[in-house]
Formats: sequence, C-alpha cells, structure tokens
Amino acid sequence: MEVAWDFSGSPIRFDMSTFAMLEDKLRVESDGECCEFNFEGYLVECVKGKCSKQNEKVSPNDNFGPVDNLKLDRDDIKQVIKCENDGVAIVYKDDALKYFVGTEFVWEMNGFLNFPQKISVVNFPKEPNVIEDEVQPESFIENYFERLKSMFKIENLIETDKFGFRKMIVVLTRQGYLIGVDSLTGEVLWQSKEKFKDFYLSKVHIHPEVHAITLDNTLFRFNLLNGSQEELSNVSYSSIINTNRETKDHHKIHGFINDDKVWFSENYMMTPVNYFELKGKSLIGNVIVNSTVNQKWENIYPNSIIKSTKREHVAEILQGKVLGDRTTLFKYTNPNMIAVLTKGNLNDDHAVSIVDTKWGRILTRINIKDSKGPFHLNFLENKLIIIYSGVKSKRTHLVAVDFYDSCDSDKGYQQNYTIDSKICSFDLSFILPVDVKAVGHTNTLQGISTRHFLVLSENGDLFSISKNVLDARRPLHKPNHLESEEGLFQYAPLIKLEEKNIINKNSPIDANEIKSFPTDLESTTVILCTGRDFYMTTWSSQQFDRLSESFQKGLLLSALLTLSVIAIIAQRSHKKKVFKNYWK
Repeated sequence: MEVAWDFSGSPIRFDMSTFAMLEDKLRVESDGECCEFNFEGYLVECVKGKCSKQNEKVSPNDNFGPVDNLKLDRDDIKQVIKCENDGVAIVYKDDALKYFVGTEFVWEMNGFLNFPQKISVVNFPKEPNVIEDEVQPESFIENYFERLKSMFKIENLIETDKFGFRKMIVVLTRQGYLIGVDSLTGEVLWQSKEKFKDFYLSKVHIHPEVHAITLDNTLFRFNLLNGSQEELSNVSYSSIINTNRETKDHHKIHGFINDDKVWFSENYMMTPVNYFELKGKSLIGNVIVNSTVNQKWENIYPNSIIKSTKREHVAEILQGKVLGDRTTLFKYTNPNMIAVLTKGNLNDDHAVSIVDTKWGRILTRINIKDSKGPFHLNFLENKLIIIYSGVKSKRTHLVAVDFYDSCDSDKGYQQNYTIDSKICSFDLSFILPVDVKAVGHTNTLQGISTRHFLVLSENGDLFSISKNVLDARRPLHKPNHLESEEGLFQYAPLIKLEEKNIINKNSPIDANEIKSFPTDLESTTVILCTGRDFYMTTWSSQQFDRLSESFQKGLLLSALLTLSVIAIIAQRSHKKKVFKNYWK
C-alpha cells in the first residue's frame, strides 16, 4: 500500500467565519463545528460547538503584515486573521487558506478540492505529450524544428508511468470550476475560468477531452492535457446524457439536450438511445429517436425515492459461476439495471427495487424492515450490497444480493436482455462491526483478480472485503465436498474486519465517496476517496504480476549468466567433438 498524496482536512465545505487559537493550534469555526489544525497544516480534530478565544480580524484593506510585504492581491482575499506569535491566516475568496509566520509562508490548503460535485479519471498518454498549447507548423521544415525543440522541453512533457498508476483526475469542484489534478503529485495542472454544472469524458486516448456545460448552458470542449477550452455552439444545452456507446476510434458519444432536441458529440448514425431520470417520486424512461426526446415509460412510487445507484460497467472475465458439479450459474449482467431505494409504508420499512431502465420493468424487490439511514448501495458485476442501520438492533447491517439468469444451473443464459427476460436472486444478511460513511469497490483492467468491496468506517479506516466473503449462496451448514470445491464456506453473520484488511494504515480519512480505477497491473487498483479529505492510494489484492521487494534479482541474473556461459561452452565442446568424429 502506497499513499500518493493526501489533502487532509481542508476546512472548506463551509464558509469559514471564525478563527480562534488554543495553545499551538489554529481553530476554524463554521457550520456548527470547531476544527483544530496544527501549524504544520494537519487536521487534529473536529468537534461540534463554537470555538473560544477569538482572534483579531483585520480588514484586507488595512496596511498589515504579509498582505503588503508579500504583495498579495487584495481582490482575491476574503479575510485576514492575526494569530499569536506573529502568525497570520489568510482566507481567499475561493476558500483556500494560507498561514504565515511574520512574512514567511508556512503552509497552504487548497480547499476547492473538498466535496467535489463530480470526478472522472483518464490515463495519461503512453507517449510523451507537451502540455502547453502548440500552433501546428505549416511547412515540413518548421515541423521538423518544432519536434527537435520539443525533445528538450523535458519539464513540459507529461506521460504515464510504467504501470499506469499516474492518471489525470478531472474534478468539478463544489464551486463549479473544472480542474485537472496529477494523481502522482496532487498538483493542479489547470483550472477553468468559467463555472460549469456538468461534464462527461468524450475522448480517453492519446488526446483526452471532455464536454462540459456552463451555468448559463453554454457547451465547451476541454483538452485535458493543457486545460485549453473551446466554445462549441451558441445554442444552449440544459443537460448531458451518456449513451454508453463509442465510435470505432473509441470516442465516447454523448447527447446534449436542448428542450426536446438532442445534439450528439460525434457524427454517428445511431439506433434509439435509452436513458432515465429521477423526478420527485417518479422514475422516467426516455428514448431518443431522430434527435428527438420522447418519454417511453414512467414508474411512480407511493413514497419518496431516497437514492439510486446504477450498475457500473466493469471488465468481467467470467459470465458465470462454475459450481462443484461442473455446471454453471450464468450471471445476470443487464447493463440497464439500477437499484432504487424508496421509503416503505411503515415508518421503519424501506424497499430496494431493481429496475430495467430500458423497459421500465421492476425485475425484483428487496424489502428491508427495521431500518434507518444512512443507507449505502453499491453494484459490482451481478452483486448488490445494501448497508443500513437497524432501528431495534442498533447495529450496522449489510445485505448482499446476487443476480443470475436462472436459479437452475446450465439454464437460462441470456445474451440479449428483453422485456421478458427472467431473473433469479439470492440474498444473505451480515453484520458489520463498524458504522459506515461510504462504500465502493475495486476495479481492475481485465477483471481477473478477485474484486473487493471498500468500506469506510466512521473513525476513518478504509477496509477491504472480498466479494467471495459476501457470496449470497454461502451455506448455513458445514459445506459438503461440492460446495467446498466451488469455494463456498459456512455462513457466519458477523464480518470480521481485521487490521490486515485496513488499506490506510495510520491515516484516517474523512470522506463520503469512494472511487477506484484500473491500472496496467491486473493485481493493482487506484483508490480515490473524496469529501472533506482528498485521499488517493494504490492497493493490490494479490501481487501475482509483481516481484516482491525482497526478490533476489542479482542472484537470478547471476544464475542466468552462469547457465548461458555453460550453454556456450557445451555447444562449442559438442561442435569440436562432432568435427573430430568426421576425421575418424
């Protein structure tokens, strides 16, 4: 486990209004909490209530301290706070916080990365790319000299690492700015000038791009390597939809909606596109035909919709589960499947409906009694986990649900899902020994490695739970030889979260969302946690494709060299022997 970088505890989900001092700590008060920071810039703790010992507030317009001596731009400053021991805290209008001692800069927190609206990740190109805007030369000679000069611009080249750990994180901040972050260093590479409300990746290879819509519904295209932007049309677009389709060049196709008309990001003859949206108590399915949006179906729930989650498309090496008798249970992997959590008829009852968004058909429903929030849903392949708190039990419960094409093995394989497609589900309930803040799962390039669910506890520990542990077909009895051969083991309600399952050793995380992204190593995934903290690390379940650090590479090379010398000597000796035999 390797922590790349961590923007820990930036006090930025709120409007910082009050600062205070306590011994060697700086206190920030807002939103009913008082957060303490030491003067190295690390969050100590946050407690509910007001801060005591008010500091002296100084107007940015006053002649004071580093505002004048460091020639800071007063227009960007929201607040200046004078602390003890010549300490000065400066709060900027974008909620960044800088701390000075006298005129010496000590530390900084870029708070705009806290609680982002949306995040996507793309790989850096395999070949080096210059990250500044370039004008394409017209002649061959100019092109040659430009290429020659670019060979010496080492500081401006950006490329991925050997195993694909380095990525570009595209963040739509809570303030509405679109920024690009280097996952290797945490450095902000570029930032948009306009504010946006949504974006989607359009190109993910060689020259990655995104399409984004501003607050006034203007459409822009961004080059992710250098942050250059281009306004595409004077027509206003209210929203973007993901068609989940690509061109032959692997350009992702998106639809931009203006009233009932749709413009697609690529000139491509498309079959009807289905998408859904949530409105109040309704789940509405739409279809786009000939660039026109038409409502196809609507499901109205009697109670409010609490949350929903869509089945994420991930690489899957196996389309079924091989049983001990060598028959197969085929996974139900409908790409249009979503889970919708609604309030039940009774106070402490809830229900999760599995819906096919292409047809509006409710495939199955899971009733959850004696339950209360916070609720967490996560889809992985054909498995859904539901985490909630028990009202009477006062415990954290986890329900694992597995979906298959048929409950009978070797039957019901469905390559294309229609309105009459059948589904079979198995479910099993577990107990977690911790309260949960966020849930995610690992993601690998080919889907060969065993995937894990990621659970972030209230105390900031990030645990990994193998998907096999949450198999809904685990027997209540001691498994027989067929079940053992399948890899099933006896059901136990309590999931033990041991210290070896903690990914972030001694680095508590305060986050509300977990995302993961594949690398070029099948065993390794990149994990990104966002919220009050912005935390990133790499994690491996089984390092079958990497040599350990203690591996004796020198000994291996020596053995290979020795064997090569012996082979050469033996070959020459054999040739001499054959040559002598010819003269006999």
